[in-house]
Amino acid sequence: MKSSLFALTLRASTLFIAMMFFSSAHAVAQQNPKELVIELTKQFINLSPQERSAIQASAREQQRFVRENLLPFFAQRQMAQYVMGVHWRNASEAQRDAFQKALMNNLVQNYSSNLFSVPIQTIAIKNVRLPKNRRAEINTEIALQNGERQPLTYRALQKKSDGQWYLYDFSFSNISALVTLQTLYAPMMHLKGIDAVIAMLESGRRY
Repeated sequence: MKSSLFALTLRASTLFIAMMFFSSAHAVAQQNPKELVIELTKQFINLSPQERSAIQASAREQQRFVRENLLPFFAQRQMAQYVMGVHWRNASEAQRDAFQKALMNNLVQNYSSNLFSVPIQTIAIKNVRLPKNRRAEINTEIALQNGERQPLTYRALQKKSDGQWYLYDFSFSNISALVTLQTLYAPMMHLKGIDAVIAMLESGRRY
């Protein structure tokens, strides 16, 4: 069980690093899911060597960069709900809020240090699908520095509250980030309870 959880955590790490590649320090249009991804991609790729070096040199700067420039463009509430699975229905509002905050903090603390280690050279938008109302799938192709190319699919939703698009899931090599995280944490909630999992996440542990 321990080894399988470790493997899932490594998988989640890879997915989260890929997700963070789209972070941005500037205003980004969110009226269109394709434009959202394009703008986030451009602004990250266009970071100067000095900016990259400054962020790489400090764990605090890496985490600040992610909190300020990544998280605002993700539907954090919906992500937390999916990861909790059936436990969301029985959780109190306080538990839902605490889990969402703890999950996001844990991801940032544990994986932001690897943000710039992914050898991505370019990302090309292949196509955009609208499988249902207020949902979009943005299919991209990553070109790595070693010449390899990998498909990466982002999923976005449009919130009714503000009409803006937010990213909420992504699949790298056909592996969904949300499915991976749910596989990690939902069984723990069943065995140990919601509060125990929240406490574990708040402690900074990966699993």
